[in-house]
Amino acid sequence: MTVFLRKVANLARVTFLEGVRTRALMGVFIFSGLMLFANISFGNFFMRDIGKVAVDVGLATVSFAGVLLVVFVGIQLLARDLDKKTVFVVISRPVSRSQYILGKYLGLLLLLAASVAVLGAVALGSVLVAKLQWPQYFPPSFSWVSVVLALFSIFIALALLAAVTVFFASFTTSSFLTLVLTCVVYLLGRSLENLKTILELEGAKELKLSPAFEKLVSFIYYLFPNFSALDLSTFAAHGMAVDLSYLAFAVAYALMYITLLLAAATLAFERREFL
Repeated sequence: MTVFLRKVANLARVTFLEGVRTRALMGVFIFSGLMLFANISFGNFFMRDIGKVAVDVGLATVSFAGVLLVVFVGIQLLARDLDKKTVFVVISRPVSRSQYILGKYLGLLLLLAASVAVLGAVALGSVLVAKLQWPQYFPPSFSWVSVVLALFSIFIALALLAAVTVFFASFTTSSFLTLVLTCVVYLLGRSLENLKTILELEGAKELKLSPAFEKLVSFIYYLFPNFSALDLSTFAAHGMAVDLSYLAFAVAYALMYITLLLAAATLAFERREFL
């Protein structure tokens, strides 16, 4: 077990260093920095809602930057070995395919953790500047704890998205296909809860939707990971306390999906034939 973990840790470290060196990472950080600077500069356009807007923009920037990292950096780190056949060099050594999958995922997770920590600190700084300039427009119930917990939930959501990426990369034939499938799952995971809620409203019966469509929506809702359940930005922006029991349930939900996806990715990669 010690040897297994050591090899996984080495692969994770190499993957993390590769991610740090990519140009896409620098591009994402520059874009995020501009967004957070705009959060401070344009606050006077939303004076009465400056507290809500400052928190919303800060959290949204960190979340969007994390998604970009998974899509452009994470997929590149995973699919590049497959596209360029450098995966042969790795698996020809005394490294199992399961170690390769876990090492790549943990390396990507380290990159996301470091990025969320840096961008989250800058986002908190932008909110602090706005609060110091316009304290009267922040609700009395504003809580830094809720903002930090929202940042933590963003990291958990990104960890889940990274697992989705690893799962698709384990059996798809190109990085572009991995990109498309990852984006589809993320968009569905962000929108299906709202769609299901609309269908459950009393007025939805007037639309006379077919039962088959409603069952399809319900099936996809439970099949795909629900990224909306991991979004706590509304609580933070409106100064509401985060229910810790709900957060614990959401984290457990994400960990369950991550475990299943990595197990499926390992199984698919073990059976994959490289030509």
